[in-house]
Parts: sequence; C-alpha cells; structure tokens
Amino acid sequence: MSVERLDSRAWLGWGLATMTPLLLSRNPWVLIQVLVIVAVVRAVWHPATAGRDMAWFLKIAAAFVTVSVAFNVLTVHAGDRIISELPVSWPVVGGILTWNALVYGILGGIALFTLVLTGITASSLISWIDLFHVMPRRLAPIAVTGSVAWAFLPQTAIAWRQIREAQVMRGHRFRRARDFIPIVVPLLAGGLDRSLAMAEALESRGFGVSPDARPKSANRWRNVASSSGLIVGLVGLAVASYCLAVGQATWAIVAATLGIVALVLAARATPDRSMARTRYRELTWTRANSLVSGASLIVMAMVIFWNSIRSGSLAYQVYPTMNVPPADLPLLLILGLLLAPALVFRPAGREG
Repeated sequence: MSVERLDSRAWLGWGLATMTPLLLSRNPWVLIQVLVIVAVVRAVWHPATAGRDMAWFLKIAAAFVTVSVAFNVLTVHAGDRIISELPVSWPVVGGILTWNALVYGILGGIALFTLVLTGITASSLISWIDLFHVMPRRLAPIAVTGSVAWAFLPQTAIAWRQIREAQVMRGHRFRRARDFIPIVVPLLAGGLDRSLAMAEALESRGFGVSPDARPKSANRWRNVASSSGLIVGLVGLAVASYCLAVGQATWAIVAATLGIVALVLAARATPDRSMARTRYRELTWTRANSLVSGASLIVMAMVIFWNSIRSGSLAYQVYPTMNVPPADLPLLLILGLLLAPALVFRPAGREG
C-alpha cells in the first residue's frame, strides 16, 4: 500500500482534518500532538533540503507568535497565578501580569504556528493542476484563479531568496530595517512582472473566453441565481464555522448543509462558458489514497462529534484559575490517525 505520491484530494482532506482540532481546541495535549504529527509528516514527505524556501514564512509565524504572547501578557490582567505587577497608572499595560495570560498566549501561538505549518506542508504536496482537472467545468475560472493566488507565496519565497543572495554577493549587509529596501523594491517589481506574464499566458490560452461572445438574455437570470447561490453558500459556511467554534454542532451542521447545497445549485446554474479541456494523464485512485482520505474523514467527524458531547476534552480555560488540563486518551488515539500519510510513504526507486 506504500506509494511515492498521494493524490492531491487526499492531501487536501488531510490538511482540512488537521486544521479542525487546531481551530476548535486550546488543550495543550491536543495542540502538541497535532504539531508533532504535522512535523513528522512533513519530515517524511520532504527531502532534507526541501522546504528551505518556506523557512522564512515559519520565521514570520514564530515572530507573530512571540508578539501575540507578549501582547496577551501585557494587556490581559486576569488570573490567579501572578508573575509581577506594573503600576496601575500606566495605560493599557498597568496591572498584574499573570502566568494565566502567558500560558493562554503560548497555546494560541502554538495553534497559529501549527496552522501555518500545516498549510505550507499540504500546499507543497498538492498539485493544483490535478485539482483543476477533477473540478466541474463551470468552476474552472475559480480553480485557475485560486491556483494562481495560492502559488503566489512559493514564488515570492523563491524570489526573496534569489534577490537576497544577489544583494549579498554584491557586498550588501543587512543590519537595519532600511537595509531591506534593496530587496523589497525588486521583490515588488518582480511580483508585478510575474502577474503580467501570468495574465498574458492566461489570455493567450483563452481563459475566460466564451465560445459565444454575444451576451444572451436567457442567461441573465441564471447569472443572478448563480451569484445569489454563491453568496448564500459562502455565508452558510461562515456561519457553520462560527457555530462550530462556539460549540453549537447542530446549527453548524445545518448551516454547512445549506451552504453546500447552495454552492452546488450555484455551480449548476452557472452558464458553462469554459472551453473544452484536454487531459494527457488520467488520475488513478489507490488504496493508499483511500486510507489517508478515510482517516482524515474519521478524524474530522470525530473531532466535531467530540466537541459537541465532550467539549471539555478540547477546551481549556486558564481564567480565572489555571489547572493541569485533562488528557483524553480516546481523542488522542483518534488524532493519531493523522499519521496515515507518513505510514504509506515509500521513497522513490524502492518497491513496496
């Protein structure tokens, strides 16, 4: 069952399943386990030199985590474990400094850092061309736009490294914030050049061109229905995410169902203006893809179910008193299914 490559749909499902407990939980046992799982999966699927261009994104995430922890400690004056006290006359930061605020800030930082690491790992292993081929033809413009937008970050990371190395070879040294101006300016100019080149490439391939350029009045109501369905669908998914975050699982399921139905109806009502697509390689679905997708689906469903019946296993309150959080062993065992991609990996050139 071991494979050298997983289907992009399996990686997309794994990424969504991994992000679910990070968005719902602040339990340190859950956050640490998910962080370790993501690090293991990334280490298994990436060679030793891979992902170097993404290192600076992780540094930025770590910097934001540090700032958020400091901000939380200095502005939230609550809790029973006191570290120190600043003069009350000081605006905003005046008052007691507590371990409760420090721990809450660290847990939020771990969740944010793991979300970034999960997104980078999944996006680097997803083939957007494969996802484009499996999407309905009516959603082809959205798929192309999304893939171009998502590819912006890796391309920017590569351009940043190349420009920085070129400036260092010219003898430039980075000591102050102003020293980064020789990098930022060509980085923005290169981004504009890549955008123009991408726009010209899409235009030369007929992106967004309808076979019949003449507008039809019969499609007017279909456009209205499509736009309305898209708005209702996105609002439904947003409401479902909010209900899920506050522990209202029933309303989350109802809102998500309505949102998905609205998006499906919007896709069917959208006039098909896309050109015919040619496929040079058919995608094959293997048992390893089924294993990873099934494990991801089980984790996502069980985490949502656990949040509705045993929310104390995911939630962790440090205010007003802070205690050692409970470790829910069945939940941790379920989260262990997220290691499925690491278990089915087979290095290139080795039969398994």
